Amino acid sequence: MKWNKLLERQIKKHLPAELLNHEGLRSFLNTVNESYNGYERDSYLAENAFKLSEEEFIAVNKQLAEELALKKVSIGQLKDAISAFSEDRWSLNSDHLLDVVGFVTLQIGRRKEAEARLSTTANRFSTLIGNLPMGILVEDERRIIGLANSFFCDMFGIKEAPAALIGKDGTTLQARYSHIFANPEAINLHIKSLIEKKEWRVNDEVMLADGRCWEIDYVPIFMNQVYKGHLLNYRDITARKQAEQAIRMKEEKYRSIIENMNLGLLELDTEERIQYANHRFCEMSGYGLDELYGQRPGALFATPADQELVESKNELRKKGISDAYEIAVHDKSGAQKWWLVSGAPRYDDSGQIVGSIGIHLDITDQKELEFKLNDASEAAGQSARAQEAFLANMSHEIRTPLNAIMGMSRQLEKSSLDDKQRFFLNTINTATDHLLIVINDILDISKIEAGKLNLEHIGFNLEAVIKHACRVMQPRADEKGLQLKCEIDVSIAPVLLGDPHRLNQVLLNLMSNGIKFTETGDVEIRCLLKEQRPGIQVLDIIVKDTGIGMDQEFLANLFEKFTQEDRTTARKYGGTGLGMSISRQLVELMSGQITVESTKGSGTTILLNIPFETGVPADLPEKRHSVADTRLLKGRNVLLVEDNEMNRLVVTTILESYGVVLAEAVNGADAVDRLKQQPFDLVLMDVQMPVMSGLEATRIIRNELKLNIPIIALTANAIKGESQRCLAAGMNDFVSKPFEEEELLGKITEQLDRGNNFGKNVYHSNGRQETSELPLFSLAKIEKIGNGDSSFTKKIINLFLQMMPASVATMQDAATTGNWELVRKTAHKIKPTIESMDIFSLFPVIQALEHIPEENIAREQVISEISKLETVLHHVAVQLERK
Repeated sequence: MKWNKLLERQIKKHLPAELLNHEGLRSFLNTVNESYNGYERDSYLAENAFKLSEEEFIAVNKQLAEELALKKVSIGQLKDAISAFSEDRWSLNSDHLLDVVGFVTLQIGRRKEAEARLSTTANRFSTLIGNLPMGILVEDERRIIGLANSFFCDMFGIKEAPAALIGKDGTTLQARYSHIFANPEAINLHIKSLIEKKEWRVNDEVMLADGRCWEIDYVPIFMNQVYKGHLLNYRDITARKQAEQAIRMKEEKYRSIIENMNLGLLELDTEERIQYANHRFCEMSGYGLDELYGQRPGALFATPADQELVESKNELRKKGISDAYEIAVHDKSGAQKWWLVSGAPRYDDSGQIVGSIGIHLDITDQKELEFKLNDASEAAGQSARAQEAFLANMSHEIRTPLNAIMGMSRQLEKSSLDDKQRFFLNTINTATDHLLIVINDILDISKIEAGKLNLEHIGFNLEAVIKHACRVMQPRADEKGLQLKCEIDVSIAPVLLGDPHRLNQVLLNLMSNGIKFTETGDVEIRCLLKEQRPGIQVLDIIVKDTGIGMDQEFLANLFEKFTQEDRTTARKYGGTGLGMSISRQLVELMSGQITVESTKGSGTTILLNIPFETGVPADLPEKRHSVADTRLLKGRNVLLVEDNEMNRLVVTTILESYGVVLAEAVNGADAVDRLKQQPFDLVLMDVQMPVMSGLEATRIIRNELKLNIPIIALTANAIKGESQRCLAAGMNDFVSKPFEEEELLGKITEQLDRGNNFGKNVYHSNGRQETSELPLFSLAKIEKIGNGDSSFTKKIINLFLQMMPASVATMQDAATTGNWELVRKTAHKIKPTIESMDIFSLFPVIQALEHIPEENIAREQVISEISKLETVLHHVAVQLERK
């Protein structure tokens, strides 16, 4: 179109070329162009106005008016057109064409900037969609594809690029690829339904023909409340579904285990109310889950006495502390049961405590067994104590007069005697020696059966032991005219490790029998090296005689107690029939074996096969000089506490000859009174006395009078354990009746020379033993109860290891809160176990805890006793776990 020259210059100067084709603007420019042309004509007419006629002037004036009106209309249309695509409200008041064009130019610049920003945003959005790890498809309201990403094409196996799908029919595309779904018809109907409803829908799961699983999201797109299409989002959730399935299977598996295991499970909230209980707990308690839900276990099951215990455990859970404890409960029927509860705090995913969880084991049967075992143990302990008391009384009653007989006979030997008197005296000595052997045999059997006979493990020289036994037996052999032969293999190590005293006892017994039952011929002892191993020598010790022998029937019963071949043997040769039984048990304690070969009338051969560790000279014990320095006795004040007048006479006769100043007391109470009145250098204390025993008197002397005076026990009770009780009570040493003068003098002078040595050979509070005399514990009683059944012993040990720490903890907690009754009950509960295991060092401790007074309780003393209990039990547990 040809523009007016003036307008053409304005267009070229102010109007961008790309706007020339804008339909509304071009119409406007056409109008402006006509106005410009009209203006020029107006100018032309004005110049020639005077030449025109009046009619012409009116016609021209009318035309000008019309064109002016048209110009105003055009400018108004231009403003309207600008308002249509302007971001800002129309604010131009001028109708000047140049102002309008300038404003149009400004708005066009702003629109370009907005389009540039929109283009950038669109590119970012398109890139984001393209890189999303899920299939995206956008369709308009006619299902024409407007956008798709690469992931969508890959998921559906589409070979075309995503851009190639734009403009295509989405319905056709869906039909082409619906075969990848397990149910194509169903998926087509589902998507059609989604589009028809035009409602949001997410996480719809669909299965594919190859077994995979997808999720579909449908997002409708509305613009100004008008539906403009939708977005379909496809996600492959196969891996997630497989993981969820695996987790679900594991959960079902563990839930099944929890439901069916023999342990009751409870889950509680922070208010200790039940949120869940498994099937086993319901069985244990007798309640259904619906009955348990929301209940408090403490109020439902625990006895009133245990409410405080339950509350203390709940407080521990709130602090994040786990532990285990036993508790007596009542089930729904009211039956009493015992549960072992292992409780722990329960946390949520953020680590906050949201309650607690408890695993419950029904230990009713075990507790009943424990109670029965405690009863049996207590009964066995009472039986053992009764037996021990009987043996102690028997030992006391026999040894007390025997001590007087032997003591006075020794004093009589010092006097001038004629041959007849000396014969009578020798007969008395022989009879008392024989009687002492009988007593010792009986006590040895008792000690072995009670498991209280412990062997030493010290260095010794075998040749010295053999020759000593031969020297002892030589006079008896000479009396009968028998040869006593001795042969020792030179390859035997000079130092062996073992118990030379018990070996000597066995040898003396066997040699004594050989000499006793041999009238003519010889008795021979040979020691041979049978086997050599690193650090070990296995020896064959053979005792052979040419005596009366034994028939084969008797050999089968040779090692039975109180057994002799026939009554005539007992009448002719004497003896208790205990020697061979003791010998065999001692050899077996040495890990050896004893075998016997004998033929009636042709003698007997006894073979000992015993392994010994080899040692070095440093292992040999230092020899102690037994010669007493009697110079220490002169002028010493000694208190003799003895209820037997004959024994007082024996001791007085011995000691006064050395210048000792003796004072006498007839019982422990009398001794305590004497010690309150005057000082003494030493006390000789009988153990078993009326009114007050020597043990009780010693405790008073140590604990109340606070005296460190040396105390030597005079005990006629030679059974194992008597010496420990003496030492544990606070005595410094002991002498067994009947005693030799040299032994008594040696013990007294040793204590006087050493001075105060209170506390020797006792257990410290840390459970450590000062000498090897006193073992920490013994399983002999338990093994006896179980008739040697190792599984029974093991079960008792396991119960001990489980029960004792919990009992000690209960006593500690009770002492802290001042619940002294609970301390007493717990001490009484574990007392039979401590006694059955012969933990002697804890006897006074458990006795004190069991009898805490009702008033004036020494709190710190009780806590100290519990600490001693815990320490010793810990050492016992360590040794048990090593077994």
